[in-house]
Amino acid sequence: VSQNVVSRLTRRYTETGSSEECPKTGHPRITNKREDRLLTTSARRDPFTTAPRLRNQLRDATGINVSVRTVPNRLFEVNLKRLPLRRVSLTLERRRQRYDWCNNRVKW
Repeated sequence: VSQNVVSRLTRRYTETGSSEECPKTGHPRITNKREDRLLTTSARRDPFTTAPRLRNQLRDATGINVSVRTVPNRLFEVNLKRLPLRRVSLTLERRRQRYDWCNNRVKW
């Protein structure tokens, strides 16, 4: 244990009479650990789902209404970073279009 930790704990004990941490400032969390876990499992099951859809799933399951920004924040806390899709999905129609485009330009 470092000297800094010991000095901070002794100072806190002499000032407050307890070594417990002080209450934190800021807005309290809306979700608890169970709801955070529900969000992460939903995001892992379907990695391409959107934050509004995850929010709606959470609201349907628990009745808690959170903002759309809360969902990526909770996923970021557990290292599930949502990256935007970089390319168009390759559907059957797109594959046909690519094939036709290549065939038209084979002998340029």
